[in-house]
Amino acid sequence: MSQITTSQELINTINILDAENKVWVEKVIAIVESILLAYPADALWLFTLPPLSSSAIGVLRNPKSDNNTLVTLVDTQPPLLQYWLSDDGLIGKIVKGNIPNFALHPSTKIVFDNDLGDALFNYIKIRIKAIIPLTHNSTQYGVMIMGGQSNNPFDESIQESLKDVSSCLISVLQKK
Repeated sequence: MSQITTSQELINTINILDAENKVWVEKVIAIVESILLAYPADALWLFTLPPLSSSAIGVLRNPKSDNNTLVTLVDTQPPLLQYWLSDDGLIGKIVKGNIPNFALHPSTKIVFDNDLGDALFNYIKIRIKAIIPLTHNSTQYGVMIMGGQSNNPFDESIQESLKDVSSCLISVLQKK
């Protein structure tokens, strides 16, 4: 996929991918991969929550090869651990408060659900740069988490673009 330069181009790409005749999980994987490739990030993790079926889709740039080579992980039954959605946990606060968080998180020790995705994120030393709740009309559909190996937070234009793109992603998720 070529580099996408505006959020509108990415939204158009997402809408084209959404219109394709694919099963839902394959469609979402293609969309998540296109989102990652459009930004200066090395990893993207998408969790979907009830009323959707719970799933986790992770995409990482392969650090050992070209920047567009991706590793994709799909967990169709992730353990939704109480602590990561609890009111005390960062992700839980963001999802419940429906306010994106773009602070650069200092630790590279990531634990979402103690699975292979966590191990890969930690192996390539991903720092979380964005946690974006996927909520519409008080319904929580999930959360999108992006990170990278660099210590640079996302600039304001990327933050705004991610908010726009997450709204489009919500509309795709709602169709399941």
